[in-house]
Amino acid sequence: MLLVLLFLTSRRLPVRRSAYQTETRKQRVGILPATRFPNLTHATLMKSRNRVPEVLGNTLMDSRVNSPRWCVILPILVWTVLILGNVLLPVEAMAGVPEITLQPASTSGLAGGTVRLSATATSATPSLTCTWYKGAVGDITNPVTGAVTSAIAGGSSSSLVVTVGASAISYWTRVADAEAGTVDSAAATVAPFGGLKFTPLASLTLDGAEISAFDPTSKLMFTTSNVGLQIVNVANIQQPVRAGSINFTSSPYLLSSTDITSVAAFGGTVAVSVPHLTKQNAGSVVLFTISGGTLVHQKTVTVGVLPDHICFTSDGKKVLTADEGEMLTDGSDPAMGTVSIIDLSSGLSNATVRTANFESFDSQAAALLAQGVRIFQDPT
Repeated sequence: MLLVLLFLTSRRLPVRRSAYQTETRKQRVGILPATRFPNLTHATLMKSRNRVPEVLGNTLMDSRVNSPRWCVILPILVWTVLILGNVLLPVEAMAGVPEITLQPASTSGLAGGTVRLSATATSATPSLTCTWYKGAVGDITNPVTGAVTSAIAGGSSSSLVVTVGASAISYWTRVADAEAGTVDSAAATVAPFGGLKFTPLASLTLDGAEISAFDPTSKLMFTTSNVGLQIVNVANIQQPVRAGSINFTSSPYLLSSTDITSVAAFGGTVAVSVPHLTKQNAGSVVLFTISGGTLVHQKTVTVGVLPDHICFTSDGKKVLTADEGEMLTDGSDPAMGTVSIIDLSSGLSNATVRTANFESFDSQAAALLAQGVRIFQDPT
């Protein structure tokens, strides 16, 4: 089509000529006989030496209208329109094509369990939809339902919860803009953990079993409850035996509560967190060593309010507690949340404690929220 237009617009346009013009086309400059044109003066004819007049009846027509210069200008105009149309229109169409700013990431999980895949896309227009598919990117024969897509600033965020199969499966999403088109994400592979399976071996009835810690040398397992620390001997894993318990209100501990919130074990050392009976008061951590299958008390230290989730550092030289400082049942919140750091580097009997709070960040709450920090309660 473009070749035809070029051919047509490049041809010299036909020039209509009068009988006189045809007769005198070789005499375009000179003095014309006045008798042939009684209505034109000699001066008029002399001025027309560069524009030969044509007489059509009583009408004088300027032959410049049919000048060959238009054969040059017209193709240029046509090509300009064609070039602008082919360049500007695609650029305008591409301006709003969505862009995937967060690709779905490959992950793994327990076969039969679930994992979550997420993707985020932005676009010049907010009308984005995300459709998830199972299989290779571009294969839309296996759409997956159940995705949750929500609007965010400048685009959309979509997440999909899938069940982990017995073998690896790929998932991807197609982001569509109603005005600008579509874009496909990269594929994310969901695979089962390599050969991880749980086989029940034995069971045992206890007073509580929220959190347990195991010492591989002594084959002792320590379990929390609200009546004290429970000790289980698992030397024969198929026949576990309850080996005793510790009530921390008795001597030598003399604490106010028998409730155990957390326990951890590392290299023959055991740490137990015990909250105060009065919930807004400081709690305690009790430190033990294991000797001959028995717990030997080393030291009790004071930590923050309502200590929980106790753990050792990877070198075993420190113990950390998350001191939750929970709100009271009447809605008041007199205690702040803290983190206690127990230094064991000089031995358990010489353990020292530092407790860190977060009051210095209260004035920065708005800025921290804007950066994505999770704050569940207004500090004011």
